[in-house]
Amino acid sequence: MNINEIKNSIKEGMEKGYNENISLRSSYDNLIKEIREYLLTVNVAQKLLKWKEKNQKHYYKINLEYNLKDFYNNAFSESKPIETASIFDFGWISREKHSPTNNNNKKIDIVITKDSTSYLGFEGVNSIIGIEIKGINKNKKDIIADAERLINAMINKDSVGENKIQYCFCSFLDMLNTENTIQDSSLISKYKNKLRDNWDKELNSLRDNYKDLNFSFEIFDIIENPYKEDKFSHCDDYNVVAKQTGSLIGGLITIKRYQH
Repeated sequence: MNINEIKNSIKEGMEKGYNENISLRSSYDNLIKEIREYLLTVNVAQKLLKWKEKNQKHYYKINLEYNLKDFYNNAFSESKPIETASIFDFGWISREKHSPTNNNNKKIDIVITKDSTSYLGFEGVNSIIGIEIKGINKNKKDIIADAERLINAMINKDSVGENKIQYCFCSFLDMLNTENTIQDSSLISKYKNKLRDNWDKELNSLRDNYKDLNFSFEIFDIIENPYKEDKFSHCDDYNVVAKQTGSLIGGLITIKRYQH
């Protein structure tokens, strides 16, 4: 599995989803804070479907709004044979029940699963990747809560065999745009650096708590409208110019096992 292809699909889907929000609102502004989050999710899923088409031999499936219990349980095979006293007979052990909640309505935004075959040839499915999506300037605590829900699925153990979840991702949008400050290239650059530093501190806390997992954070540009004198020379209203300057940044948290 090429992890960079997955990451690029998420980034491209986030950008396309945001642009569709602008189109559906018939907005002349390209920096809008009120968006429909599900459009981000659907566009990421569509990009992943194109990725899946290039990897058909691996039997991947792209699942929207995947049940949280299924994501946890399908990290493991359903069962496996065990040795018994007789060479003509064998027993079976089944996986435990893994779920962080009794609520059957809890979902993961996007889950990549892979078809599998059991010891007796029965068809099964394994959770491979979990992805959570957030809109613009969402509460950091909510993003961390999404990450920890994915992390807990990855660190679960079961005597039936290894945990099959390979990667998890949290992606979100962050906008620098106010009606009382004109954003030039210098301010936008400082904002990006601050965003990186803040998330690196958050991930350091996760690194301390979950030492078997590797955490990384990156940003990607979606829109950047810095102030340029020649571009805004026609407008002498400070607040109007301020509203049209700024940037929209995508954030992507990658969680993986050290062996991947």
